[in-house]
Amino acid sequence: MIDRIFQISDWCSIYNGTWPKTKKEIKDNIISQYTDDFDTKKIKEAYEIRKKWNKITDVKLESYFPIGIQYIQEVVEYMIKKNKKNENK
Repeated sequence: MIDRIFQISDWCSIYNGTWPKTKKEIKDNIISQYTDDFDTKKIKEAYEIRKKWNKITDVKLESYFPIGIQYIQEVVEYMIKKNKKNENK
């Protein structure tokens, strides 16, 4: 789940012309560029989970699943809308 969040975030960045190289760069780019488009706090939480991977409890990780799924949906919806706008130009 956490890796998928970073993959979709990376895809979003690349689609918009930014090529982050690390998960930190992905997180920082999303937070700085897309706060008005979707809830970027969710990737920040995913990053914190990733950093503390060996200390995260199953309960904490499982509680993040609905948040992560919602984040992925928000990013996909944003990308679909952006793509439709680009098609109409």
